[in-house]
Parts: sequence; C-alpha cells; structure tokens
Amino acid sequence: MSLRIVICCLKFSLTLLWVHQACAQTVNHAQCGTRHLTLKHHNYPNKVSTWDEDLHLPVVFHILSPDDQIVTEEQIISQLEATNLHLQQSGDYQNGVTIPLKLELARKDPQGNYTSGIINYTVASESFGINFDQPFDSPLNSAMKFDSLGGADGWNSEYYLNIWVCNLPAGIKGFATFPDQYGPAYDGIVMDPTFFGTIESGTTYPTYSGGKSFTHELGHWLGLRHLWGDEGCTSDDGISDTPNQDSYYFGCPSFKTSCDSEDMLNNFMQYTDDTCIEIFTQGQQDFMYSELFNSNQRNSFMFGKMGTVSGVIVNQSTNTTLLEIVSGDQVVDSILISSETKIVSNYLSKGNYELRCENALLTIKKNDEVITNLFTLNQGEQFSDLEIIVEDLPSISGNLQFNNTDPILYDCFLFFNGIQIDSLLGVQSDFAFTNLEPGEYYLQFEVDPYIFDENNALLTHEFGYGSTSLITLTNEAIDIGSINIEEQQILSLEGITLSSYSEKGSHILIWSASEFPSTYSIEVWDPAIESFIQIDQTVSSSYTLDNAQFKSDELTIRIKSQSGEISNIISLRKLIQSILPKKIGIAYGSEIEIDLGSEGCTVHCFNSNGQFLRSLHLKSSSTFFFRPKEKGLITLRSYCGGQENNQIILVY
Repeated sequence: MSLRIVICCLKFSLTLLWVHQACAQTVNHAQCGTRHLTLKHHNYPNKVSTWDEDLHLPVVFHILSPDDQIVTEEQIISQLEATNLHLQQSGDYQNGVTIPLKLELARKDPQGNYTSGIINYTVASESFGINFDQPFDSPLNSAMKFDSLGGADGWNSEYYLNIWVCNLPAGIKGFATFPDQYGPAYDGIVMDPTFFGTIESGTTYPTYSGGKSFTHELGHWLGLRHLWGDEGCTSDDGISDTPNQDSYYFGCPSFKTSCDSEDMLNNFMQYTDDTCIEIFTQGQQDFMYSELFNSNQRNSFMFGKMGTVSGVIVNQSTNTTLLEIVSGDQVVDSILISSETKIVSNYLSKGNYELRCENALLTIKKNDEVITNLFTLNQGEQFSDLEIIVEDLPSISGNLQFNNTDPILYDCFLFFNGIQIDSLLGVQSDFAFTNLEPGEYYLQFEVDPYIFDENNALLTHEFGYGSTSLITLTNEAIDIGSINIEEQQILSLEGITLSSYSEKGSHILIWSASEFPSTYSIEVWDPAIESFIQIDQTVSSSYTLDNAQFKSDELTIRIKSQSGEISNIISLRKLIQSILPKKIGIAYGSEIEIDLGSEGCTVHCFNSNGQFLRSLHLKSSSTFFFRPKEKGLITLRSYCGGQENNQIILVY
C-alpha cells in the first residue's frame, strides 16, 4: 500500500494541491497551488467596496486533451452553475455573504465571431508538469498557456477570464494568478479535470466533488489569500473578519483554534472538504470588489464594454434587412440578416437596449419562451442563446365584390387605434395594406351609391358608415376575404329613408332589386288631393330631386317600380339650417357649438392636408361640440339628407 501525506509547497506565487509519497499515515487530500503576494501589493489607496449590481464575467475554457476529450460540455456547465451558486449564496449556500458575480460563457471570440466559449485542443502532452524550483512564469510552469509550448494561447485577458483544463501532476487541483501578478499572457486559472465540475471526472474524489476547488481558485484570481496567509500566525490574509490561522486543515473538523482565536473552517479559502466549505465573508467581498475596481488587470471587467447579444437568426422574411441593436436613439450595432445564422453583437456597455428590424416582425425566444425585444445589460452580461425569428410585418388584404354590376372604383381608408394612417384611392377590386405593426385596425370604405352587406361589413358600425369590425393583427397576415357590395333593395321593408333635404335639392338613391334595369316613378304626396302624384321617372341608380318647385317645408315621397312594387314612405323636411356658415375663426384649443338643425346627420373632419381625421354621427341630436386638436385649417363636411355642405374653420 502506498502511504501518502500532504505537503504544501510555498516557494512560489501559486497555490498547489498535491500529494507526496512518504512513510506516514494514509491521507487522500490535495492542495491548491496558488501562493500569495505580499499584503502591501493589494493595499490600493482608493479602495472602494460598494457593490451596487451584479457583475458578469465572460469566461473561455481551453480544454487541452491528448486524445479523448477530458471534460465534456455538461461537466463545464456543472462547474459554472456550482460556482454561481456559491457566489450568489443560493441553493444550499445561505450562511455567507453574497458575491454579486456571475460567470458566463463568452459568446464572442477576439475576432468578433460567435463562440460557444469552450475551445477544445488536441495536445501532445499527457500531462503538463509543474516544477516549483523554477519561477511561475517560466516555460516549465506555464506550458499549457502557450501554443508554442504545446498548450493554447489565452484570449485577451482584459475581456476574458481564461481557464485552462488539463491533466496536472497527481494531487494538484489547480492554481490561479493574482491580479497584476504576471503579464496578461499568463493571467487566468488552471484546473485538473478530476477536481473540476460536479459530474463525470469531477467526482473522482468524493471529498472534492462539489466544484469548490475552482471557486477557491476564483477567489485567488480576485485577490484572496488563504486564511492562514501561507506563513502561519506571523502572517495574515489581510481581511479583518477572517481570524488569523496558523495553518491549513483537511477533512471536515467541527472546531479548531490557533493564533489565540477560533479558526474559520467553512470558508472557501480553506483546504477543508467540499461538504464543509460554504461561505465568503463581508470582508472578502469588499476585498474582491476592490481588486476589480483598482487592479489594472481586473478593472476592465467592471468598466469595459463587455456585454454581448448573441443567438441564431431564423429568417422568414422576403426582404433582406438589418437587425439593429439600439440604445436610446443610437444604433450601436447592425447585423445583416440571413437564415439560420449564428450572430453576435459588438461588446456593449451596461444599459438598456432594444432589438429591432425595419419593415420586419421580430419574435425573440430564450429557452423556448417568447421574450420582449427590450432588455437591460448589467456590466459584462451575455444576453445569449437567443432564437431571433424574422418575419414580414403582417398585412391586411381583401377585395370588394359587386353584385349585379361590374366593379366600380372605391376609396379604402385604414385606421389604427382610431386614427387614419393610410388610404387607397380609386381601387377597383383587390386591396392590401402591408408592413403593419401588431395592433387593432379597422377599414372604412366609401362607395357610391352602394352600401355594405350587413353580413360582411356593418352598415351602422360604431366606426361609421362602411366600416369593418376591429381587425386584430399579431404576427400573421390577415386576408379578410371578400366584402360584398349589395344593391340595396328599397322595395321592401328594409328600404332606405331619407330624413331631410336642403334648398339645393335632395339626392335620392335608387337601388334595383333585379338583375336588369327597371323604370321607377318618383311620387310626391299632394295634401290638396290627398293622393300621391308622379313627378318624374328614372331608370338610373340615382336621382336628384329638384325641390325648388316645392314650397312646403316637408315632402312625403315614395318610389314605385314598373311592376307595381312600392317602396317605404320617405319623409323629407326642408332644413335650411343644415347649411353651415362658410368660415369661422376660433382660437386654438377653444370649443365651438355647431347646430345642424337636424338629427341623423354625419360630419366628416379633415385637416389642412386633406387627411381624414374622424367622423361624427348625430343619431339623436342636431348639436355637437367641436374642439380642434391641431392647429391649421380644419374642414367639416356635413351630410344631411344626402346633401353635402362645407364648413371651414380657421384655427389660430
């Protein structure tokens, strides 16, 4: 049987976990290989300890394997998850102080391309030797960190935490560089795969299977010493709330004292078993923050542009376009969209951002859940693993069908949230509005002399004459199909009734119920003989009544077909008041009362550019109040009994 004892090598600036062959009791312990700097090296004059928000550290793993991969992606993820739990004091770790750090796989390589953050290398060496009789930055102790020495060059250590995973001499867990200790090419953490992660080879030694060896080395990378200062009671780790300690401990002792105080056995900077280690102290948190704030090799992680947005674009759009990353009013990055392509942004400062795409609809998913295109990046955060689906913006399309006649021209108006945003004038059949944002729309048609079939577009809809119901757009185009334009059958109980006429004549519309034109007689009630008398005939679909010959203020009219069918009674009242004054000047923002003198009128409002604003329908009143919402020339057009009258309001 081999008898093994632990010997801690303290000659150089690294902390080494290793096991020597010797004639002594059997122990199966390993040590950290990171040795401390002198305490004064870390006494920054402008030390700061205020930690206001999470700080994200982009990490890259360089996996050095002689043949088969020595660790899997799952094992790497298990280590990241374990360390983030240790730092955040979540899960079973709730007795210490939270360290507001989160390690995340880098998603952008130094050349600006997408990366998984895990790089596998095939190397010639079965194991990388360590010789502590040589300086730490000598080729004998840093071969794993350089291509030229059979390892792998690290990435720019101002923007990445480099982690090399490779076989080390038996018993050595790993080692880390302190801030500003060596040049940037040496900076980072080295781990043996048997002490790395919480699954697979990381469970080789059950006492070190919790992933805490790496968390221990991360503490060194952030400036923390061993609690005993590596030199017994005459030395200290420089942190006030970690008691001075004479030496290290293995196993899981319940109580130890040295240097006239009780020793802290459950601290991450101890050598005790993973099952016993669980806390960082407030003083250690302050010290790590100070290193990040002040160290030349660490402050870029706190202040540099290190945030990243990355994912896969699924392009379903018919237009080639750009994905934009926007902060405020500034486009900070734009990426050409292509199908099924992994993308990554430029490095970003912490702040609020928006993903957007002109003339396209974005659906963004993370972990198969749809998320908003607005997001916030903390310092160094990786907004990654996104699925960005790019589709054409939805559209509304359809066509008008005209019964018993050839297609005629019509005007189509599109309303969004009750405001007209587009129009198609002089349309004959098909209509389409494209590149629309999601929301609620309705269409309004103007066709003369036809009206809409109530089964398709309501005649008396809340949005006014000839309007559709609300159309809700999400992320799909909507074809509302055919809207039928029917010839109104006035020779029935559903006939139209005109309620008024003006001195200039009333416009009476006649709709044929048959496929062929018919002759219609226009008859007026004569109270003198108490009978209807014929005043005219027509075969047209419209008829203008010349009422100048009538002196009475009220007329009763009916329409009779050639076959003898008779329409409903149409009552017409002469309403001179319905002709509004030509021009009124009012102050902007004031309110004016307008009396049309008749119920059942419709007033259309237009701005100075001729753009339709809205409609007013006076079903049970002749009076309405009007307050202009914009400066300029406003035109009101009233429709009472088929007669159009213009009203111009000049707003100052």
